[in-house]
Amino acid sequence: MNTSSMPLSTIFRFVRRTALTLILGMLLVACDSGGDSGDENQVPQFQESFTMTISGNGIDKTYEGIAYWAEAPDNQGDTAFAISLTNNSSTDVSATGLIFRAGQRPGTGTYSVANIDGESSDALSNFAIYLVDASATTSFTGYFSDGGDINITESNGDVVAGNFTIPGTLIQSSPDQQDRIDVTIDCTFEASNNPGFVSL
Repeated sequence: MNTSSMPLSTIFRFVRRTALTLILGMLLVACDSGGDSGDENQVPQFQESFTMTISGNGIDKTYEGIAYWAEAPDNQGDTAFAISLTNNSSTDVSATGLIFRAGQRPGTGTYSVANIDGESSDALSNFAIYLVDASATTSFTGYFSDGGDINITESNGDVVAGNFTIPGTLIQSSPDQQDRIDVTIDCTFEASNNPGFVSL
């Protein structure tokens, strides 16, 4: 995956395609997880494994849910790493997001985060973070990383865990207008390995 001149539109296409694959994977796992219980109406219960808080300039939102990580080859045969963030059904808000970069699973340490809202040339060589709030049907609400650092505190074949507090941009778009608001994105996560969730 060559990221040296990747435009923002390409990054968004990558995010949308990966997010759809992640969501489909989670639906399939949810369907399969109740198969051995004998109760077809049982709703799978997931332990929350990420918490993300958006704050600043009058914004105060918290998302909690499930985090999974995977490595997968893209269509050029290069490896990309992604953590999916999907909030659980116990809340009224539907949201899905990604923490991703080109390359293999990172080791523990501190890594740079890209400005995904700008056309940064290192947008995929560094980590990029993106979350969409899909609770509204007539408008778009998305949060984009604007730099900073991410701390990976645990990294092995089973779990990737970490945290970050970074600057971000909230983009709210409706048929009438588009607003861009500076925010702070704070997140902790403990993602389990599920290689079936990402197809690049």
